[in-house]
Amino acid sequence: MAEKKLLVMKFGGTSVKDAEMVKTVAGIVKKKIDEGYSPILVCSAMGKTTNKLIDAGERALGEGLAATFSPKLRPSAFSTTVTKNGVEEGAGLPPPLPNASSFAATSPQLQPGGAASGSDWRKVIRKVGETLLTELREHHREAAAELQVSTELLDQIEDLLDGCASLLTGIRLLRDISSRTRDTLMSYGERMSVRMVAGHLQSVGIEADAVDSWDIGLITGSGCGSAFADKGAELLPDVPERIQEALGCLREPEAPVRVPVVTGFIAKDLNGVITTLGRGGSDFSAAVIGAAVGAAEIEIWTDVDGIFTSDPRIVPEAFSVPSLTFLQAAELAYFGAKVLHPRTIQPAMGKGIPVRVKNTFNAEHPGTVIVQSKEKFPRQPGPEKPRSRMMSEEQIQTELGRKVTGITHKSGVIMME
Repeated sequence: MAEKKLLVMKFGGTSVKDAEMVKTVAGIVKKKIDEGYSPILVCSAMGKTTNKLIDAGERALGEGLAATFSPKLRPSAFSTTVTKNGVEEGAGLPPPLPNASSFAATSPQLQPGGAASGSDWRKVIRKVGETLLTELREHHREAAAELQVSTELLDQIEDLLDGCASLLTGIRLLRDISSRTRDTLMSYGERMSVRMVAGHLQSVGIEADAVDSWDIGLITGSGCGSAFADKGAELLPDVPERIQEALGCLREPEAPVRVPVVTGFIAKDLNGVITTLGRGGSDFSAAVIGAAVGAAEIEIWTDVDGIFTSDPRIVPEAFSVPSLTFLQAAELAYFGAKVLHPRTIQPAMGKGIPVRVKNTFNAEHPGTVIVQSKEKFPRQPGPEKPRSRMMSEEQIQTELGRKVTGITHKSGVIMME
């Protein structure tokens, strides 16, 4: 009997943003199982969870620093301004957290010349911080109820929310947030998300387990990922062997299909300290796992129909490209394409594993497949969607005149051939 075909499926924040989308994900996974695949899921945090966690951390820090304010000390004495920091799917990590003066915008009383005391600062900032945490708690509770998550997994989600609240209290009391603390804070989103997705898969009859990435071997060297915003913490050289040992059994012919739902973006070092993998971390997690287990394909599920010739929001005539080589995709990513980060391509390219970019909101669309050689991987037919005009390779060459091997302009850089 032949071994099972392993398929790594990464679902970004928009793909698991609420209960309805998690149900959609379950339908996609079930179809893949029916097609004979043994899926391994990698999930990001639900929707804007990471943004809210970062914002809550900033508020907690601001409240702690506000405790030292004199009534005579005004925000005008500081240079920091309010910024809307956050981490979108596939975006860079936020810049260093601002000091407490940046929270002046939360209340007119806290503007230069206002009558706020240190106590007023703390009250306003604490109220906003508590509101953010309450929103997270309610969102996850409501989703868990609709998705019929088991009591065991729901208790784990509640424990994570309590742990997050305790960490925010620590930030407030210590009046400091280090890179190590920021990594831990950001990890709560992914850890809650995988329990939500695994719980729903179980409720619809699919055997599934919520897995923290370090439990299958994603271990980094020491050093906090958020201190290196683009590349994050470095994985240890033996990570592929660790993953193969943990997940290799999934391909055994006699083994029942059981779906691991793994946290993307996060890992641990050898001392058990949580680290993050930097920009595009969840995609990178999926690629590393796929390469380690020799997956038949790595699928990146997002909210667009693959990789487009241009941004369709700016260029209405843009169309999705059926296939690219690894070299072309790496060049596009390096020169600014936002669908994939260049690091995502590397593990798959080393093993020659196709990477396919798909749309969770339009699952029947074939998307864009990235391969070693397009001649060896013919385009798959699929239904078209008005905003995503699929074209044959011949049509693409006719319109473009030649194969795309790079972008001719990047801020501050002009390329000429």
